[in-house]
Amino acid sequence: MKLYLLALVVAFFTSLIFCLLLIPALRKWGAGQNILSYVKEHKSKSGTPTMGGLAFIPASVLTAILFMRGADRTEILCIVIGLAYMLVGLLDDFLKKKHAQNLGLRAWQKFAFQVCIAVLVGVYCYRNELTRLYLPFTGRSLGIGLWIVPLASLAFVATVNAVNLTDGLDGLATASCIPFFLALGLLVWLEQGKTNLVTLCFTIVGALLAYL
Repeated sequence: MKLYLLALVVAFFTSLIFCLLLIPALRKWGAGQNILSYVKEHKSKSGTPTMGGLAFIPASVLTAILFMRGADRTEILCIVIGLAYMLVGLLDDFLKKKHAQNLGLRAWQKFAFQVCIAVLVGVYCYRNELTRLYLPFTGRSLGIGLWIVPLASLAFVATVNAVNLTDGLDGLATASCIPFFLALGLLVWLEQGKTNLVTLCFTIVGALLAYL
C-alpha cells in the first residue's frame, strides 16, 4: 500500500505542476466551460477551465509508467483506452471553444467514436484471450469468449457517457471520478493484488485531486 500512496502523491504534484502551467494558458485562450442555458443554478461556474485532461491524464499516465513493475498487455491496454477517449474529449472541448457554446461533437458523432473504440477493445480482448471475468469476493472467474465484445462495448460506452454527461452539466466531473477510481483500486488490490492496475488507479486519483 505504501507504493500506491507514494504513486498517488507523485501523481498529485506532477499534475499540480502541469495544471499550474496549463490552466493560465487555457484562461488566456478563453477555454472556459460554457454552462447549459437551462441550468441556471450552475451559472456561477461558467468559465471553469476545460481541457483539464491535458494536464491530469498525462500526469497520471507518466507517473503510472514510472511506478509500474513490468507492465503487461492489460495495463498497457488500459492506458491506450484512456488516451483514446481523451482524444475524443479533447476534440469535443475544442469544438465547444470554437463555437462558444456547450455543444461540441454532435451526439451521434460522439457516440460513433465511443462505440468504435469500445468495439476495437472488445475484439482485441477476444483475439488475445482476455475474456475471463473475475467475480468479486468469490475467488472465481468466468470465461465468456466472444461475449466479451458486446460486454466491453456496453461497459465502455456506458462509463464514458456517465462521466461525459456529468462533466457536461457544470464542467467538473472530477469529484465523482475520484471515489470511483479509489474504490476500483482498492477492490483490485483486495481481490487480485495486481499492483500495476492498482498503481494506475491511485495515480489517476492523485492527478485528479491536483486538478480539483
